[in-house]
Amino acid sequence: MAALGDVLHDRWELRDVLGRGGAATVFRAHDRVLGRDVAAKILMGHGDRDLAELRAEARTLAAIAHPNVVAVHDIIEVGGGAFLVLELVDGEDLAALLDREGSLPADVVARLIADAASALDAAHARGVVHRDIKPANLLIDTAGNARVTDFGIARFSDDDATTGMHVRGSVAYLAPERLLGKSGGHAVDVYALAAVALEALTGQPPFPATTPTVAAAAHMDQSPPAPTSRRADLPAAVDGVILRGLEKDPDDRWASAGAFASALQASLAPRQRRQPLSVAAAGIALTAVAVALVGAARLDASLRAGALADAPPAGAPPAVVVDDAVLEVLAPSGPRPAEGATPSPQPSMSAAAPSTPQPAATATPPTVDDAIERFRVDVVRGQADGRLTERAMEELFEEVDGLVEALERGQQRRIERRVKDLRESLEHWVRRDELAFELANDLDVHVQDLEAALARQ
Repeated sequence: MAALGDVLHDRWELRDVLGRGGAATVFRAHDRVLGRDVAAKILMGHGDRDLAELRAEARTLAAIAHPNVVAVHDIIEVGGGAFLVLELVDGEDLAALLDREGSLPADVVARLIADAASALDAAHARGVVHRDIKPANLLIDTAGNARVTDFGIARFSDDDATTGMHVRGSVAYLAPERLLGKSGGHAVDVYALAAVALEALTGQPPFPATTPTVAAAAHMDQSPPAPTSRRADLPAAVDGVILRGLEKDPDDRWASAGAFASALQASLAPRQRRQPLSVAAAGIALTAVAVALVGAARLDASLRAGALADAPPAGAPPAVVVDDAVLEVLAPSGPRPAEGATPSPQPSMSAAAPSTPQPAATATPPTVDDAIERFRVDVVRGQADGRLTERAMEELFEEVDGLVEALERGQQRRIERRVKDLRESLEHWVRRDELAFELANDLDVHVQDLEAALARQ
């Protein structure tokens, strides 16, 4: 059995124990050849199954090669045993962090879950299902990034599920189908990630229990708690996101880990209130409102006509119909004209402003990130209150993710195409009666804010 101070294969000196499991122990080791520290995962047993699983883990890690997955350097088989040489992640695992902090700030949880989801989506794209996502298998480096580890050897009966220790092991995060003995597809990782997210937000896994058997029965038969029932400061939208990830039926869960992470991030984003437009005189009020409403009016007219209109040429005056509701907002205090009466003439759009207008209050224009975040938040809230179907939400998130990727790569033509695709998606889902008309208008305003922010860059 390996011990501190041993030098493996005349190269790797074991210096510290980083963790122990039922099949292996992980050491901090110093590579005397390359002069760097690594993690050495050493099998404690010599069974053929353990060795086969270690080899499978090495191949899996090599195939994924993702920044949020702990990298493998080598696998060494010697003396009837074997060990993996892995990238060393300086930091701690999420289990240790939760043991110390209890629960984490919402924005921290959203970021860690997004990192883990990115790793899982990469694995799923290669046909790999982790099957043992839990806080102990999410390492957090010194920069605050989450890294997924322990692919390949995780099994149903891990340490915590068999030793009677406090429920922190796999059973606390296992999907019902796994508990029925099925291997499960990528949906089991989505379930586990949702369970981890719930614990990170509230300090407890879905079904805290004194024994693995009680926890397993709860996963099978009980409804999980809403996050807000445990933590009142969370936004209500997060409940639907987490609970969908914890559905008993795999087909009812989020389609991917990334879709879950995107919805979680949007649901946890702080509510953004748009600043009200302030005007000083009727002459400039109508102009200001017309400019502010041009995108919504254009979307309104085009959707009712049957297609989204193209943006007008630069400098072209917008055509806006201001209805009674807008006139009521603009009108000075006093009674409205009686129905059928002729209202007082309104100032022309082209009328000159008063010679000494009072300055209007201005708000800081939204940034690109602001516009995207607000779009996501309104999508999640729209789905939560029934104005948007789940299918439409998932496609809109895919469109936004593609736009974000194009922005990160600085691909101008692709950015323009993605913005156009986003608007076409709004039209598509409105026509299919899967997106409420008024929500489509709100979302188009965010797209306009995005375009304006891009133009300022």
